Amino acid sequence: MKRFLIIADDFTGANDTGVQLSKRGISTKVFLKTLTNQTADSYVIDTESRNMPSETAYSHLEKIIAPIDFEPFDFVIKKVDSTLRGNILEELQAVDAAYQSELILFMPALPDLGRTTVEQIHYINGQRLLDTEIANDPVKPVTTDNIQTLLQNAFPDETVHALSLDAISADAEVFQNGRLWAVDAQTNHDMQTIIQLALQTQKKILWVGSAGIADNLMALEMPTAPALALVGSVSEVTKKQIQYAEKHNIAVIQVPIHEILLHKNRSQYAAKIAQSLAAGKDTIVLSSASYHRSELGKTMETCAKLGIKPEDVNFTVQSILGDITRRGMQDQQIAGIFLTGGDTAIGFLDQLACSTVEILEEVLIGIPLMRVCGTENDGLKIITKAGAFGNEDAIYFAMKKLKSL
Repeated sequence: MKRFLIIADDFTGANDTGVQLSKRGISTKVFLKTLTNQTADSYVIDTESRNMPSETAYSHLEKIIAPIDFEPFDFVIKKVDSTLRGNILEELQAVDAAYQSELILFMPALPDLGRTTVEQIHYINGQRLLDTEIANDPVKPVTTDNIQTLLQNAFPDETVHALSLDAISADAEVFQNGRLWAVDAQTNHDMQTIIQLALQTQKKILWVGSAGIADNLMALEMPTAPALALVGSVSEVTKKQIQYAEKHNIAVIQVPIHEILLHKNRSQYAAKIAQSLAAGKDTIVLSSASYHRSELGKTMETCAKLGIKPEDVNFTVQSILGDITRRGMQDQQIAGIFLTGGDTAIGFLDQLACSTVEILEEVLIGIPLMRVCGTENDGLKIITKAGAFGNEDAIYFAMKKLKSL
């Protein structure tokens, strides 16, 4: 098992980064201000240095990390605040001096919380960092939101290279030249692409960033089975949740119910689901009407032509969606399935011949986690949500939750 050393500047940051390891089964201990032994798999050190005077931060870090044997660790991460507060320059200098990095990759993005970097400028929910209230922190105000400038200030005698999004291709040679890199990222996919390119260099890398860099390293080093979602609701709330998830690189497979009714082509959509899951992609299966409300009219019209009564339309739709989803996941390994809409959930469970589920916990208000009891899918984790319910990130969050169990 790979071993990680994370050096964080405050307690909450140490924990939100360390949990990325522990939720994947890596034994992780957080040490407060000093590392007393090295017998566990991985460690997080909280140096409690974010708000101390800049002139003492370097010596404080130097003293803490001096006894550390870096050799057993496969990954060394200097965790920084995702809003760039703290003594980043001094702490980075101290860790680099002790670790003797061959490559420093500075990528502070945390896309899941709206922290992104574009053209070296760091943003919070689409707003430039310097234009937010965070920049005016009373203890440690942010003086620049340009990550290349920040890294250059830490190493004034070396060249700092910038890697922008339009240059993030599959260029395996990108990190071969130059030691210091300030890197853009807007999505987890961006971060994983960059990490893969950096790993190909086989250099001694100091990873510098927020919890996002640890999470995406782990996603590559210890990949989990993909999560599946089945959506039958046509509410506007659900549509926004689907769009949010899609924006965060979750695959979306739309099933046009009216075409299925006419052409009986369920197999091709089941095959699309299977192909997506086999590729390791988190996948949402939905009625095309959940994405385009106009599709609902086509479904109603087709049902009328086929003699399906209005009161039976919903049952027909959910039966089709449940059957296609069951077929698509049949031979695939999945972390669990998210179901939105009560009729959708029952339609799917009917396809599994499931008569009992066990409630395990509430993952968000009104959104429970359960597991299937009996049937060949015994133990399958499911999360359910009413259609017009939850925040914009509800589906995305629930699918990530399934992968962390």
